[in-house]
Amino acid sequence: MIQGDLVVANEYQNRDLFWALRGGGGGTFGIVVDVTLRTFDEAPVIMSSLNISAPLGHPIFWDAVTEFHAHLPALSDGGGAGYYRIFPDLPLPDKNTSVSGLILALVFPNQTDVARVDRLFDPLLTKLNEISAVTAEYGSMPLPDIRTLISDILITSNADITGGITLLGSRMYSRDLFEKEPAKLSAVLRQIRTGPYESFTGHIVSGGAVASNHIDSALHPAWRETLLHLTFGRGWDPETSQAEQDAIRNNLTNVEVELLRSVEGSHKMGAYLNEANAYEKDFQSSFWGDNYNRLYNIKQKWDPTGLFITRSGVGSEDWDAEGICRVKSHCPRDISSNDMSDL
Repeated sequence: MIQGDLVVANEYQNRDLFWALRGGGGGTFGIVVDVTLRTFDEAPVIMSSLNISAPLGHPIFWDAVTEFHAHLPALSDGGGAGYYRIFPDLPLPDKNTSVSGLILALVFPNQTDVARVDRLFDPLLTKLNEISAVTAEYGSMPLPDIRTLISDILITSNADITGGITLLGSRMYSRDLFEKEPAKLSAVLRQIRTGPYESFTGHIVSGGAVASNHIDSALHPAWRETLLHLTFGRGWDPETSQAEQDAIRNNLTNVEVELLRSVEGSHKMGAYLNEANAYEKDFQSSFWGDNYNRLYNIKQKWDPTGLFITRSGVGSEDWDAEGICRVKSHCPRDISSNDMSDL
C-alpha cells in the first residue's frame, strides 16, 4: 500500500479493499502482488460459425443484423459465448469487390451434442433466409477442449501482434434491448461512418452465470443486465498530425460514443473500463454506476494522497489530465521547483 505495507484483503479482513479490487481497478488502490483465482477443469466444446453477407451498402443488411441481435438471448441461454464482427464495408480477397458482412464465432463449453447446438441456430437461419439479397453460411464442430480451440482454430499464424494505434469506444447493452427493440442498435450503428475493413465487435461474454451471479463486488451493476459488450475503434497512421489526432478523438468521444449511449439512454447501462474510450465522459457513471461513491471513499481511505493514479480511474477527477497537479491546487509552472507541496 502507499505506506509500504503488505496487507491481505479477502472476505474476512480488509473487506472494503477486497470489494474495491474486484472491479474497481486494482492499480488504483495499491500494488497487487499476489492473487488467488478460481480455475476450472478443461471441458469439451462445440464451436459454431456464422457468416452473413449482403451487397455492399444495401439497407437490407441492417435488417439481417437486427434479426441476428434478436436471437442473441436464445443463443446465450443455450450456453453460447463468443464474438462477432460487423463489417459495413468488407473487401473480399481476390475478388475485387466488397460486401457488407457479419462474422460470428460462438463457443458452447462443456457440450458435445452438435445437433442440439445446430437447433439453436435454426430459427435465426430461417429468418435470414427469408431476407432477399442476404446470404447466411453456418457450420459447427466439436472440439476436445478450449486449448485445442485456441491453438488449432483461433491462432492461425506465428505473428506476434503486440499493439496498434487505436482509440476505442464501447457500450454495454441489456438483454431487455435485444428482446424488445433490437432494431434500435442497428439504426445507430448504420449512422457511424466506417471504411473498408472497419468493424464493430460484439462480445457475447455476459448473460448466463454473469447475470445469475449475486456476489457483491465493485463491478458495474449493469453487468448483471448486460447481454452484449460492443466496441469499435478509430486509428491513424504514425505520421498523422496532432491536430488530426485530436479531431479523431473529439469525434469519437463527442459524437460516436454519444450515439452508442443513445441506444438505451446515457444512464441506463455503462461501458467496460478495460475496453472503453480513454476520454469517456462521466466515466464515474459509465464504468461503475452506483458503486462509484463507495469506491471513491475507499480510495481516500487507502490512498489519501492520490499516489496511485490512472486515467479515468477512481479519484482521477481530483487531478489534471497529466496526473501531475491536483485540480483544486496551484500547479507550479516549473515542476522541477523545490516547492512541490501543492503537487
